[in-house]
Amino acid sequence: MRAIFFYVFFAFLVVGLGGCTGEDGKADKDQKSAKTEKRAEKKKTKKFKSPFAVDNLPTNTIVMTVNGIGVTQQEYADWLRVKGKIVLLKKKPKAKTFDIGQYAQSILENRSRVHWELIRCELMNQYAEKNGLKATDAQILKSRNAITNIIVRYEKAFPKPGAFEEARDKMVLERIVQMSALDEACLRHSTTNDLTRVTDEEIDAQLKWIDEWNKTAYQKDAESVEKAKKAKQEILAGTPFAEVAKKYSEIAPNEGEDWETFELDEFQADEPIAQWLISAKQGDISDPIELEDGYSIIGLRQVIEEQPEEEGEKVVRSYELVRCTFHAYEKIDVPENREQLRRDMLAERKRAAFQELGMKLMENAKIEYPQGTAIFEVAKPKKKKKSHKKPAKAYNKEGGKQNGEATNTVTAVRGAKGSAQ
Repeated sequence: MRAIFFYVFFAFLVVGLGGCTGEDGKADKDQKSAKTEKRAEKKKTKKFKSPFAVDNLPTNTIVMTVNGIGVTQQEYADWLRVKGKIVLLKKKPKAKTFDIGQYAQSILENRSRVHWELIRCELMNQYAEKNGLKATDAQILKSRNAITNIIVRYEKAFPKPGAFEEARDKMVLERIVQMSALDEACLRHSTTNDLTRVTDEEIDAQLKWIDEWNKTAYQKDAESVEKAKKAKQEILAGTPFAEVAKKYSEIAPNEGEDWETFELDEFQADEPIAQWLISAKQGDISDPIELEDGYSIIGLRQVIEEQPEEEGEKVVRSYELVRCTFHAYEKIDVPENREQLRRDMLAERKRAAFQELGMKLMENAKIEYPQGTAIFEVAKPKKKKKSHKKPAKAYNKEGGKQNGEATNTVTAVRGAKGSAQ
């Protein structure tokens, strides 16, 4: 791991030193601009240095065993190097090249993923050997075609590595192709579901289920809205907001569900709650608003204006809010294309089979780490000093509250946005 941090540090060091002025420390703006452009150009053409070997262990060191089968430091470092590149290619499909800083960061972020992929690959290999399974030529060809575009970009987006690393990279890429094909063979063997086709009868049944689901969802939504309107009338009649929320809210409120310092900015301007706040006055109660975690009535306690620290910046308005929340049921979009629905159903069926087989294989798997598990971990950042300022709480697009508070998720299986706490 020291090597990765060295390269990342070195990359930042180059940028930092390049920013110094002449001996007198008084270079004018044109000189600074020229140096900045020169540094940027130098960074683009900077020779690529691989962070391999990541943990400074001998390449033949066993870093993990899966049911007694060892994984060496060489295998781990190879997969980590290749996976770091592939993740970058998928994350930024339009990018043509990547610098060493991006690559090193990607490797650090994918240590855990590579760890579990190596375990999965070995478990699948053992399952295949036990049951006499082999990937067919057709499955291998399909797998290779699926990553052809990635391989082409892989060779162009990164500087050409040395002969040894290039050979190892090709071995890992070929293993990824082979394992993808073997996964399919294992899945077909492990499940009684048909993983190759979805019949018209199954599609008709799915469409019928979607229709019935949506009818129920619209009915439940109407009931939630009526309940929210009733709660608002009680508040307007004089009942304290917190008392009404405790009585009616289907998502347990916390003292009226306070949202302090909700800052309205451009990013949030198109959200329903922001649209209401634009014209709301202190003491107003909203009609039912559909948010990410359900229908809510919102109460505006007060508006707090903070003057900007720098000239030219806008005044920051914060809103102290309370809310009473009710379930909103997820609707399922009706597919217009039966063939797309067929593909989606098949993909979901494969995901379910893959998850089921993975859990089955992990139940009795014996995973051991002769060198300790630290090799697969990323160093945790230093904890920031706690601020005495009261943390802000706000509605966000993920549903619920910010600053680490529990959020309510949406699942079609449970059929409701939010859950009773």
